[in-house]
Amino acid sequence: MGKNMMQNKPQCNLRLEPELKAWLDTKAKTTRLSRTWLVNDLIRKEMQRETIQK
Repeated sequence: MGKNMMQNKPQCNLRLEPELKAWLDTKAKTTRLSRTWLVNDLIRKEMQRETIQK
């Protein structure tokens, strides 16, 4: 992904509980995916789950 493409995405600073940060770091390392990708994917899945439940 080009630099300009990344700059168009808004940033959000999060404070995570230590065990959540540790899980995220481990998951990113073992799956070779970025923490950003994982967080976006989890939020997207939750959004879809909510939509289905309505």
